[in-house]
Amino acid sequence: MNAAVQNKWNELEGEVHELLISYEKQKAQLAKLKEENERLEESIYQQQVRIQELQNINKQLKVAGALGGNPKHRRLMKFKLNQLIKEVDYCIAEVSKANL
Repeated sequence: MNAAVQNKWNELEGEVHELLISYEKQKAQLAKLKEENERLEESIYQQQVRIQELQNINKQLKVAGALGGNPKHRRLMKFKLNQLIKEVDYCIAEVSKANL
């Protein structure tokens, strides 16, 4: 009976050892994946910033084209001017309220 218990103990000890090895491999893989995730998140952020910059440049080019007489962008220019006029009117109204 003592030999059977010893064999069972050895089996369990081997299984625990295998589980520990598997755990360490999984732990190392998780660390690598976390690093890759951080790198990818940083890349996404940089790409989003670049997209925003390019969109701003595109808007500026459209406005410049409208100022240069480009018929395609005249509508955009009118829209932008109307937005600015509304903002100025709003600011004037707010200043008037504050002075009352």
